Amino acid sequence: MEFILDFDYDKAVVDLYEQSLQNEFTTEGRITGRTWKGDQVENRLYEASKTRSKNGYDLLGFLKVKVDGKLAALCFPREVTSKEYGVYDLNPINAYYRLSGIFVHPDFRGQGIAKKVLEWFINEKKYVFWTADTENRASNRVAEKMGLKHISTQPVEHPTTKETLYELNVYINK
Repeated sequence: MEFILDFDYDKAVVDLYEQSLQNEFTTEGRITGRTWKGDQVENRLYEASKTRSKNGYDLLGFLKVKVDGKLAALCFPREVTSKEYGVYDLNPINAYYRLSGIFVHPDFRGQGIAKKVLEWFINEKKYVFWTADTENRASNRVAEKMGLKHISTQPVEHPTTKETLYELNVYINK
């Protein structure tokens, strides 16, 4: 398994990112209802590669996970923001990082890839902040298998109606 963290991308990354944007748990349009397809997806990656940010968050890069040379997973790791430290009452002495939107290619699911990504990320960054939709059994199982501590369940609200759209389980490793 190969982990590549940089701002480079190719057609395989664009295609996997497009799939992730259509997945109920990793779509970035969950709150707004917005969708992205084709050139829009590549344009988002291009812009993120130039600004080193996505959705207002500074990225560490695009984390591409390859198995036997094939792209198996993709996510957009970043530092936890100061606002998140306050919302989740995180210890400010620790520098927390998150894997934002890890998406495993359907051909590679059930092989423990997300768990291996999390293990690698903990080795790289030490303090990890992990969120999982309460309905995403696979993501919650990864957190539990890795011994992450569940610190809260948070509602995610529509920005104008304040209606709860879904809930997130929040985990940390220390």
